[in-house]
This record gives sequence, structure tokens and C-alpha cells, in this order.
Amino acid sequence: MTTQRPGDEAASFVRPAGFSAWGGGHASDSERLRGLVAVFLRDLRHGLLRIALWLAFLLPPAGLSIYVWVRSQVEAFAVPATEQAEFALQNLGLSFRVGLAWALLLQAGLVAPTIARDIRYGALLLYFSRPVRRRHYLVGRTLAGSLMVAAGLFIPLFILIAVQAMALGLQPGGGGPAAAPWAFWPLAMAAAIVASALGALFTTVVGLACGVIARSPGLVPLFYGGGVLGSVGLSWVGQLIWKRNSLARSVDLHHALEAPLTFALQLIDPGPAPEFVLLDAGAGLALWVVLAVAGWLTLERFIADPPLGRGRS
Repeated sequence: MTTQRPGDEAASFVRPAGFSAWGGGHASDSERLRGLVAVFLRDLRHGLLRIALWLAFLLPPAGLSIYVWVRSQVEAFAVPATEQAEFALQNLGLSFRVGLAWALLLQAGLVAPTIARDIRYGALLLYFSRPVRRRHYLVGRTLAGSLMVAAGLFIPLFILIAVQAMALGLQPGGGGPAAAPWAFWPLAMAAAIVASALGALFTTVVGLACGVIARSPGLVPLFYGGGVLGSVGLSWVGQLIWKRNSLARSVDLHHALEAPLTFALQLIDPGPAPEFVLLDAGAGLALWVVLAVAGWLTLERFIADPPLGRGRS
């Protein structure tokens, strides 16, 4: 079967002996993947409730922006010039910490169950009956979840950086060794991009792997959220035994996600970070890398022989 081309009057739609050869173009692998990601993104943001949940990412920078403006404009609360850089980085860290907590909740409730729902309702058979490679499905789900969460983490940081740049000036006082007059805010922006991207990627891969393991869409949030909360509790117990300044703190999966921002901000940090802080961040980053690699291997094993029937496990 083919469509008639402009200027080709003799082209037929159906021939007596059967269908004519396809005369159109073929979508490349990258075009198929982009189309799949677009479909998955629409699914993740479909409905007013999901949009409202994503917009909640913007609440922390709104409050912090008011706080920054007061600290910069009201003389009685003004930040000393030598402490402006430290003040700005503390605000970025606080905003990112709150954003990570909300990102983990969204991952558990919205992103992580997507593969489990596809298994439950037999959607995999629908996807793979079309020119979609199995790896396209896996990468598409990962990119869609990562892009949604990365935007939720980065946009608040971008807003806060812009507000602080206007309030404190292009060169806040007390910057680190690499904070040249033109470099402080661009480096902060680069750190925000890297930290947001890594945080979103790690949490998405682990969340999707939890969906493959749990299989039931209703159990996935409990499986993922329970793992994160369990790590927080385990970290607290470890800190009670081995004190706060121990590697037991890096077991906290929420705290460990702050590691990329901690490392990325070192160039503009006013003072060198204590050795323990860097060791703690390194251990936390290594923990998430191990979990992400294990999660991706789990996803690849699943996609090699996916259940195509409705409700199969």
C-alpha cells in the first residue's frame, strides 16, 4: 500500500494483485526514540493533579527568593559582604535538598510504577507490535522519567540563582578560588545542571527497576519508598552508634543524592570543605552509582524477555 505522490498520476493505492510497495520514507532509530519519549512524557504529565504535583517543585525557591530579597534589601538583616557567597550556596543546597525529597516522592508514586502498569495491562504487546525496539522502550521510559524530574530539580535552582544574582550582584563577596568576577553564577548554574541531571537519572533507573521487581503497580511505591525510608532509618541508627561524622550518614539515600552538588560547588565554595564532608559525599555518590548500575542490569534482563500478555508476571 502506498500514498499517491504529487505529479504521479499513474500511482495506484491498491493493485489488483495485492498491495503496492511503500513509497514513503522510513523513520530513523533516533526519530522513533524521540517519538516514544514524547509519548511517555505526555503520559507522565497527563491530568491536572500530575501537573500540580510537578509545580510543587517551585514552592521552595519562591519562599527562598523572598528570604534572599529581604536579606539583601533590608539593612537590619543584610548579609555581610564577605559572607554573600556562602549565603548563596547555602540557599542553593537547601533548595536542592527539598527538591530531592519531593523528587523521590514523585518517582515512587508516578514514574517507578510505569513499567509495572504496562505489564499489568498488556501494553508491552502493543508497543512491540509496532516498529519499536525493546531497547527503545527501556531508554524511552528512562529518558522520560529523568527529563521530568531533572526539570523539576533544575528550574527551581535556576530561579533561585537568578534572584540571588540580582539581589547580591554579579560578584558576591567571599567567593571561592575559581569565582572570578564573571564565573561565580555560571559555575553555580553548571553545578545545578550536573546535580539535577545525575539526581534524576539515578532515581529514575532505580525506580523503574523497582517496578520490574515488584511487578504490581500498587506495590511499587511501597517498595521504592520503603527502601528510601529504610535507608534513612538505618543511617540514623548508624549515626547513633558511630556518631554523626561517620560514613553511616552516607547510607541515607536522600542525603547521598546531594553528593553531585557538593562536589560541583567546590570551585566556588568560600572555604575548602572538610575532608569528612568530601568522603561522605564520595561514599553517597558511589552508593547511588552501584544502585543505578544494578538497576539498569535488572531492566536489561527484563527487557530481553518481557511478558507480553495481559497481566502476566
